[in-house]
This record gives sequence, structure tokens and C-alpha cells, in this order.
Amino acid sequence: MKIFIYLPNWLGDAIMAAGAINALIKKYPNAKITFYGSFVACELYKDLGEVVVEIKKQRLKQIKALKEEFDLGISFKASLSSKFLLFILNAKKKFYFKANKSDNTHQVLKYFNLIKPLGLDEQLNTALPFKKLKTRKLIGIAAGANYGAAKCYEPSYFAKIASTFKEHKIILFGTKNEAGICNFIEDELKKYDIKAINLCGKTNIKRLALAVSSLDYLLANDSGIMHLGASFNIKVLAFFGATNIKQTSPFCKNAKVFSINLACSPCMKRVCPLKHHNCMKQMTPEFVLNNLYT
Repeated sequence: MKIFIYLPNWLGDAIMAAGAINALIKKYPNAKITFYGSFVACELYKDLGEVVVEIKKQRLKQIKALKEEFDLGISFKASLSSKFLLFILNAKKKFYFKANKSDNTHQVLKYFNLIKPLGLDEQLNTALPFKKLKTRKLIGIAAGANYGAAKCYEPSYFAKIASTFKEHKIILFGTKNEAGICNFIEDELKKYDIKAINLCGKTNIKRLALAVSSLDYLLANDSGIMHLGASFNIKVLAFFGATNIKQTSPFCKNAKVFSINLACSPCMKRVCPLKHHNCMKQMTPEFVLNNLYT
């Protein structure tokens, strides 16, 4: 059995495809899998098979270079280009993901439902192929989100909430582009006499996964790191405003999702179209802490 999988681009979406991918592996344990997609997505699954990192200007050439015939060709991407590439792929059976933003089924289940006709086990295992470290008294903060500013909780609020966890050390996570946010939170925490460990821009995917797996709590926006925390079933405190809770909430039992459910939410915009960002600003630290254990 040879399987080709076109992974989603974004870290969070690629993580949410784990349930479907693990179900495939359980159904076909001896299958040879070729993963194709962004560098970040391929890093998640490189221990499960062969990876081919997508080069946008050479995609057609890359697909044609795959001389072997696949038994299954699966695209978890919904773009026209991915549909075309799957069309020219030499595969006996093909599954192409169709995005439906009005469908409030969780994204994890949407990916699984795509290939459910193969007779897969519906007891989903959404774990990633990374070792989980022993949980310690650590609280992580992931204050960024590649999608846009509308997703982002107020940085000072992150610091205020984290400062109440007196027995925990605090770790800041983010990409190099999010250094400004992480540095701001680091300075805010100093006002509470707290020195944080700032790992912003200092981790690759594997090191990030190991660090996140050791957390007791993770405070996060709707982001790739939030979904990474969910994959390890740690205590994720997730802040939602602009995006759809039903579709992209952390898919784990230990998650707690916070939202003030404004009439304008979820707008699904990268930047607040009303210019006030009240879905996040009005979700105060006091609101979060008062509802933490309810």
C-alpha cells in the first residue's frame, strides 16, 4: 500500500489532520506514506514516512517526479492548485478536501470524514509522533497567531493571568516575527517580579513540541501552538474572538475555551473590521480567572 498525503499549509491545520492520518496508519500499518506540503507541516510527520517539501514554483515538476503509482492520493488542502496537482498524481483512488466554511463540524472531524469511506476506526487518536515529556509546573504563553491581529488576545492580559499561577515558571513561545509581543509580555511580567523564559524564535518544531508537552498549562490564541498543546492533552486555556470555536477549538478534554460571544463574533477577519477589537479587549483577566473553574 502506497499513500500520498498533501498536508495543509498551516501548523494548526496540519496538526488537526493527525486524527485522519493516525486512522490511516492504523488501517494500513505497513503502508509507505509520502507526505507533501510546507516545511512546517512536513516536520510534524517526517518520522512517519517520506517527506517532500513543497516548492511553489516547482510543484508541477515535483508531482511529476513521483514516478510510482499510489494506491491512495489524499489532499487535505482545498485550493485549486492542490486539486490540479492531485488530478495529475498517478493514484488509483483519490480524495480531495472541499472547504465548507458554513459547516460547523470541527476541522479534525472534517479531515477524518474525508477518508472515512475507507472504513477507518472512528476512535480518533489525534496525537502527533513526538514523545511527551513529564509534566512540570510550567505555564506557557503563545500570544501570537499567523492568521492576523484579530485572533490575538491582549498581551498585558496574558501577563496578568499568568502572574496568578504563583507556583509555575512561565515560558513564552512564538516565531521570530512575534518577538515584539513576547518581549512586551516579558517586560509586563517583570512588573509582577516574575522572570519568564523567552523562547520566542529559538525553537524548531521538534523542540517546540517537546517544550509544549512538558507544560501544565498553556495560554494561547487560536493558533498552531494551541493545537500543539491540545495534541498532548495538556490544560489549554484558549481565547477566541474572531474565529469559530465550533470549527477550530482545541480538540482535547483538558481545554477551556474563553469567549464573550459578541454579536460581531466570529467575523473571521484578519484585522477587526470595526476597529475596536472588543471581542478580546472586553475579555478581561478578571473574566477569565472568574470562569477558570466553572
